[in-house]
Amino acid sequence: MKNIFDVMRQKEAEVQQLQKEIEALRVAARLLAEDGDPSVEPAARLAIAPVGPVPAPAPRSSREGSASFEAGPRQFP
Repeated sequence: MKNIFDVMRQKEAEVQQLQKEIEALRVAARLLAEDGDPSVEPAARLAIAPVGPVPAPAPRSSREGSASFEAGPRQFP
């Protein structure tokens, strides 16, 4: 059986990677919109807005591997 904290760390890392990829796509979309690309409609240009910074994962406690559960702030949107 997998450790729940390891699974959570892996999922949080995946979420952060997806957020980086989304931000890269937003930058590319802004560049295309600035170039006057006809495939980008004017309404879509207004919808391209940056997202705030991604919060860093909360530090893990040393009791993490024990049988008790320590609730921390949720990292998922």
